[in-house]
Amino acid sequence: MSAFDKLSYIYNFVKPFLDIAIMTYLLYKAYDFMSKTNSVQILKTVVIVAIAYAIAVILDLKTLLWVLNIIAPGLVISLTIIFQPEIRKLFLRIGQSKWFAFGSRSKHTYVDSVLIAAETLSKQKRGMLAVFLRHTKLDNILQSGTRLNADVSSALLVTIFGMDTPLHDGACFIQGGKLVSAGCFLPLSEV
Repeated sequence: MSAFDKLSYIYNFVKPFLDIAIMTYLLYKAYDFMSKTNSVQILKTVVIVAIAYAIAVILDLKTLLWVLNIIAPGLVISLTIIFQPEIRKLFLRIGQSKWFAFGSRSKHTYVDSVLIAAETLSKQKRGMLAVFLRHTKLDNILQSGTRLNADVSSALLVTIFGMDTPLHDGACFIQGGKLVSAGCFLPLSEV
């Protein structure tokens, strides 16, 4: 057995595992991305239609198949239109991922900016409330403050929580490197 045959044998053995691993990773990332948006409800509808189509094929329901075959092209186009913002964000996120980064990047993150601001404000005997948004939707709380959608920087945070500024009494909400809103009132706990 030649070296090429051995490599071919190993590749044919590893190929299914590699295929499954890559598909699993891509499906996980797609689900993770979609779970952070409101597109999960639309995806559930797509799954229900796909199940209905499978049942129609298995049970040979000609009328239902006819209707689904007529509607299918329109569904594909409408899903592309509906998911356009999510598709755009997905391609942007893929392009911004570390796999495709060239050159060296600064290790300074927005979390570091928040820590620097907290340290600076601590030296001034000032407080700061910073909430890091992840998966929970807090739109009602975000609306109680002022929408900023600004890049997080320690200077901006020190300015907001400095002496007697209009936004210093509330909390600021940070998500993905953006200062989403400031001056927000947090709900009181019921104890």
